[in-house]
Amino acid sequence: GQSTEPDTVVRAIHQHLVRADQFREASAVQESLQNYFTALRLAEESHHTQLLALASLKIGSLYEQYYRYGESIPYLKVAYAIILQTDSLEWQASVANSIAWNYIKTRQIDSALVYSLQSVDRYRQINTPSVFNYCVALESLGEIRALKGQYKESYGALALCMQLARDSGNEIVVGFTHYG
Repeated sequence: GQSTEPDTVVRAIHQHLVRADQFREASAVQESLQNYFTALRLAEESHHTQLLALASLKIGSLYEQYYRYGESIPYLKVAYAIILQTDSLEWQASVANSIAWNYIKTRQIDSALVYSLQSVDRYRQINTPSVFNYCVALESLGEIRALKGQYKESYGALALCMQLARDSGNEIVVGFTHYG
């Protein structure tokens, strides 16, 4: 019947994502990608946008894990476009920062700056953002500003990160910012 078909598709997508994650844990990259791409295709065909975003994110992060930054970006951007339609600013900020980071790694600094600024802007809109994630985004922005020779702006982003870390009292965040 019509009511069970969507459930069957959703279940199949989830099964492919779970299998892909298991292959990924076992460092079986090709098998992992095959399952992620199958999930992506099924999500696309059935118009399950949230699962499409999830599959795209997973493909992007797998490419990133293996330093294939240029290949990561298109999948992260698909996920980001979908996530922008949700109300999760934290998720939007996190994915925007991932795109920025991949652009840094491919030396596309102007594109990195665009996404980095979007990420930091999203974190600023959140009442109580994750201090660690916000600091990661500020570190990215600081690095991009430094690469562009904008040292005053770079220092401003890094100083804000240090202040947030100190205010949080979270030793992990403080350690990260001093390392960064």
